[in-house]
Amino acid sequence: MDDLSKLSKGELIERLKATNKSTCAYRSTRSNTSCTSLSTTAHGYCDIHADTLQAASARERYEKASREERSPTPPNSPDRDIEDDDEDEPEISVQHNRYGNFEHAETHIVFNINNHKAIGVQMQNGDIAPLRPKDISECISRRWKYQVPSNAGARTKPFGKKW
Repeated sequence: MDDLSKLSKGELIERLKATNKSTCAYRSTRSNTSCTSLSTTAHGYCDIHADTLQAASARERYEKASREERSPTPPNSPDRDIEDDDEDEPEISVQHNRYGNFEHAETHIVFNINNHKAIGVQMQNGDIAPLRPKDISECISRRWKYQVPSNAGARTKPFGKKW
């Protein structure tokens, strides 16, 4: 073994690179020199420079990259949380209106807060009218759950008979 104290700085750096161990990634801002110590952290810094701002930003980049490398849990996996199923439902922005109902401000469709279904349309006089076909198509286009009105299947005139 050679005496390392007799080697120049450039020779030491070459030796460190040859050993396949990475050196500390710290670079001095004033003298623009790099640290020759071996890195001891996963993000490439030695113990001396592990608490510097450079190391903190490198740690954040390293952790972000390692999070992105992890694959998401497949949808049919038993490890998937039950709460993840709510991702399929669109988020609805409803607020209490002056009549105490939960109303979507843009469409005036009223929702049942217990089952999150559209139940009708808020009228100017405070009544809730049943959903009309155009309201139902609006619910379908926005992927909202809706409650079919009780009079939806009723016909005003029977087929084949004249009044």
